[in-house]
Amino acid sequence: MAAAQAAAKIQRTHCFGSPHRPLKWRVPDQRYARRSLTQTVRFGPQMARTAIGKRPRVSTSDKGKQKALPKQAQHKDFKSRFSNFLRRPWIIERGIDVESLAQTPVPQMVTDRGWGGYVARPPRPNRGIVTEYYASAVPGRLLVGEPVLVQGVEVHITPEAINQYFDAPEVAISNGRGIEYIADLDPYRGRVAAGLRMDGQAEWGTLVKLYQRDTHADVAFWNLFLTYSLMPSQHRSEIFYDQARVLLRLRSGGPINIGRVIFNAIQDASAHDDQSMVFSCLITAFCRQAGIDVSAGLENHDPSMMNLTNWNQQLVLRGLPPIGNYGERRRRREEREAREAEAAALLQDQPQEAPQAPQIGGAQPGGDPFTTLLQAMQTHMDLRFTQLEGRFDTRFDTIEANIEELRGMLTSRFSVASRSGVPFQAPMPDQDPFAAGGSGIEPQDFDQRTPIVNFDDEQ
Repeated sequence: MAAAQAAAKIQRTHCFGSPHRPLKWRVPDQRYARRSLTQTVRFGPQMARTAIGKRPRVSTSDKGKQKALPKQAQHKDFKSRFSNFLRRPWIIERGIDVESLAQTPVPQMVTDRGWGGYVARPPRPNRGIVTEYYASAVPGRLLVGEPVLVQGVEVHITPEAINQYFDAPEVAISNGRGIEYIADLDPYRGRVAAGLRMDGQAEWGTLVKLYQRDTHADVAFWNLFLTYSLMPSQHRSEIFYDQARVLLRLRSGGPINIGRVIFNAIQDASAHDDQSMVFSCLITAFCRQAGIDVSAGLENHDPSMMNLTNWNQQLVLRGLPPIGNYGERRRRREEREAREAEAAALLQDQPQEAPQAPQIGGAQPGGDPFTTLLQAMQTHMDLRFTQLEGRFDTRFDTIEANIEELRGMLTSRFSVASRSGVPFQAPMPDQDPFAAGGSGIEPQDFDQRTPIVNFDDEQ
């Protein structure tokens, strides 16, 4: 009945032309003004439905028919979400160099939990692929497990798929958040804080916050790792309640389902407009597994890994002895800087004398000019004599080296001649073959088989 009344109120604004020409219809009633005021329709049963503001159907036989898009890409906010995620920062995961931490409890914890693949070096991320994934991931559909369309390919990321990718065990968690609650501990923030702080302080509220510098060294190390690779956050100095519960599970050995925790973090990042893009390396790896070429926009450098240096940093900040030779170079530099600062302070404490005009030859001011000139000449002559003496020693050493080289050359030649059957009488050890008055070699020592030595060939 309402549709018939609305159709009766339609006023024809254009009635001339071909019967196949589209007509324009206008709805004068203000009740329908909030919908489409002007619709281009054709004659037929769709006229009454168009009059009340409904969108006409698109016939597939019409020219320029619309191409059906995948269900994941039909949400109207895709373009705005893509522009929004382009401006967002992203957090790249970090692995753990377990071999360098052999003297710490980290390797045993990784082995007990089966996190060998999880703490390994992550692959390089692709920002364009990650941005498109987050723009296409509708939070409601992602939560129920629907795939996300990236470059026309469906990418399935679920908690089970994440655990399978990391080869991590499936841990049964009842609450669906990946971390099992402790009935006598979780409701009280003070107990959580007391289990993490070095001083055991239980206060935790809006005025008294929990900072990383107040926790134990191992807690600070794992918190730094969590802010990159399990619960990503750019606020690494302050520990929030969800992070604190995870850290407490790590210390107490409680169950943690990393697949569920990571999936919840991806879900939260896609549902909020003020969060960073997290798990960029993991999303890139899943897109590569789905058959998407991600090599075009990969980062140039590999993500850094946490090692013994990060562990020792937390120990040193808390006044504990580091492991190995950590800080030796820094300590030497600090000692050298301290000595230099002490010497500079001593120089400043000494009384400063008025600057004197430079004197010739180091003479004292106010002396005899003739004595000053004589001292200057003597100083110059001593310096010149020292220079000449040095040059003479250098030349003499060069001459001696040349003589030794020539003696070795002649000795080698005579050795060749003796091996060829030519009799040769070597000079006596105390006889110098190059002494004045003869060479030390008599002509009768040679016969007709003596080879002719041409020293020009040695040049």
